[in-house]
Amino acid sequence: MKPDADAGPGMGHPVGYAAPILERTVFFAIERRKAQAELIRMALTDGLTGAANRMAMLEFITSARRRAQRHGRQFALVLLDLDGFKAINDERGHAVGDAVLVNLVRIAKQGTRDSDLVARIGGDEFVIVLDDIAGRDGALKSAENIRHRLLQGFDLDGERFAINASIGISVWPEDGDTSDELLAVADASMYREKRSARHASVSTAGA
Repeated sequence: MKPDADAGPGMGHPVGYAAPILERTVFFAIERRKAQAELIRMALTDGLTGAANRMAMLEFITSARRRAQRHGRQFALVLLDLDGFKAINDERGHAVGDAVLVNLVRIAKQGTRDSDLVARIGGDEFVIVLDDIAGRDGALKSAENIRHRLLQGFDLDGERFAINASIGISVWPEDGDTSDELLAVADASMYREKRSARHASVSTAGA
């Protein structure tokens, strides 16, 4: 039998027959990579607020420490714990409580740089990692800016909610070298502020 004039070398199919197969292979490879990337993102993200989770925070702190060591700089942890959040859940319901958490993350991100990280590490507990910060003074300035933004609050169903939070700070390397050490110092600092009762709770404008 005479070979088809349009057949490729050693092939019984027209030239270009393999193109659809190649396209499908490339397409599925791209989709597989997208799916893998999405799984990684989900593994490092808090499902409710979209903030980084504890695992992502620990990885970020490790990277921040390496950068700080390499360039002779500092970074800081700002620990936020909402005051009176349980009362909001109990009195207003979990939907309102969830809205408070989501808006806290949104406001915190607006008050930080793209190089910083906002993470949710507990029910109403958050950590902001300030990368390449100008020492303790820089960390305090950033923390007060975030506090001010939270107190300005947000609107929900016709009400204005102000978010009050106790804040603790730790600075690398003077307050510790490891994630655990820095978190412990920030946690102790935050609880000292909470005991001082300088801040009320999550409240509405009329409260």
